[in-house]
Amino acid sequence: MPFLKSKYFITIIVFILWMAFIDQYDLKTIFSLREDLKEIEQSNEYYEEQIIETRSQLEDLKDNPDAIEKFARERYLMKKEDEDIFIISKEKQ
Repeated sequence: MPFLKSKYFITIIVFILWMAFIDQYDLKTIFSLREDLKEIEQSNEYYEEQIIETRSQLEDLKDNPDAIEKFARERYLMKKEDEDIFIISKEKQ
């Protein structure tokens, strides 16, 4: 096998091993960064959906006074003077 004695072949093999296992951006780091990127893209999609939902709620609150009352009652537990509020929550088991 004469190509094993070639200095170019040995140099290329050493370079590939260096880049794959020893370098700052080795294969493990690259795969880890790709997984992180996928998670960030998924969370980005979630937050974009939340922004759209919140904007639609805002538009509804601007236009509809009944929606303002409903929002205040549901989110901030506001009530009229002659009302009682009962909070029912489901506990996770």
